[in-house]
Amino acid sequence: MKTSLLLNSNNETPVTNDLKFKELKTQFEWIFPKESFDSEYSHWSDISGTIFTLETPVKDTEMRGIYLTSRGKIVNTAEFYGARDNDQFHGYVTGYLEVDFIDDFEEDVISTDRHSLNWENEKTKELQEYLQKIIRKIGSEWKQKRANIKKETIRNEKELDIEEWQNDLPTYEKELSDKIIDPILENSNIDVVESSEIISNVIDKFDNKTFKEYASKIADVSKPEDIPNLLKLMEDWKAIESKQFKDLAYSRIEVIKQFEEYIDTDTKEVPTLHNFLKKFSWLLDPRILEFKDEVKYSQLLKESFPEEELDEADRRIDFLCSNALGEILYVIEIKRSTYKVDEKALEQAYNYGAFLQDKYASETGFSKVVCYVVGGEKKSNDYKFKRKEQTYMNSGEVFVKTYIELLEQSKEYHKEFIETYDSFHKK
Repeated sequence: MKTSLLLNSNNETPVTNDLKFKELKTQFEWIFPKESFDSEYSHWSDISGTIFTLETPVKDTEMRGIYLTSRGKIVNTAEFYGARDNDQFHGYVTGYLEVDFIDDFEEDVISTDRHSLNWENEKTKELQEYLQKIIRKIGSEWKQKRANIKKETIRNEKELDIEEWQNDLPTYEKELSDKIIDPILENSNIDVVESSEIISNVIDKFDNKTFKEYASKIADVSKPEDIPNLLKLMEDWKAIESKQFKDLAYSRIEVIKQFEEYIDTDTKEVPTLHNFLKKFSWLLDPRILEFKDEVKYSQLLKESFPEEELDEADRRIDFLCSNALGEILYVIEIKRSTYKVDEKALEQAYNYGAFLQDKYASETGFSKVVCYVVGGEKKSNDYKFKRKEQTYMNSGEVFVKTYIELLEQSKEYHKEFIETYDSFHKK
């Protein structure tokens, strides 16, 4: 004989296990039997029921986990059956599974109080392994589903398309971005606003090699749930670095002011300007690394060809510098602050470059020599000078810079540091 219970005797709503969860604000559900989870378990098709996850954590702690029922009655209170119970997912999941087949086991595996099964039995151990597998699988799917919803919300509300950005990344960088961004999207304790801010910072800095190295180390050695906080710490580190840049910029502004004073007066290139630029070489170009001053032809020749004699007049070059990659050698000739750079100064710089390209560059690894002549102004009323300046500039061999241009370049370069730092703290 089959007995049916009806709610409020209205003959319409049968009393089922689902009623226990009807009033909960569920977000996702998994209905069983479900072959895709584990078809190797012999009783997978005999298991029915529904596992729910809620939008917010399950308030009743006794409902967290999966109930087991047999013949309509609870045989195991809600739990996770040995699956890792410190996962955030476990606070959001509830539901039940009907395991009527356990009544057909040779041994009675239901405790007398019907609160739990005997998990020492060989048959129940197989059931326990199956339950652990589906809990882990549902936990993984839950994280992905929640992440997709948050990602879509960020795209619509914050106009930040994470997928579009990731699609332009090389494969290995996309994998790193997943390791960094997924824990932010999956973390239910981080709302949409905060998630979008953290992810925006990641995207903004992802072109920076140092940031990627730090992010990669964080992803490799940290638990996923710790990654968002560590990224925030990286932002704090960036703030400290910005403060250092600001302090450096302020000190350099004082140097720039002194440089401006020299330009405004008829300052000789030797020793005042020469020594000043030697001490503060970043005024010439912020990218300068290796720096040599007052270098003679004969000295350079000895570095590459110890036995070779100099077959032309020995000359002195004001400054030799190299860039960060070391493939370009810069020759810098400085004149007094009121000097008008003319054709003679251009030819002198060109000769320096030709000598270095022929006798020095190839032997020391430099592939290109670029010459700069720095003076007070250009002799722009001389047509021969103008033509030669244009020709040498187009070939990338010789460039003319004025002290005013160097000054404005330095002001602009360091102004960005200060503005970046100030804007960082206004956010």
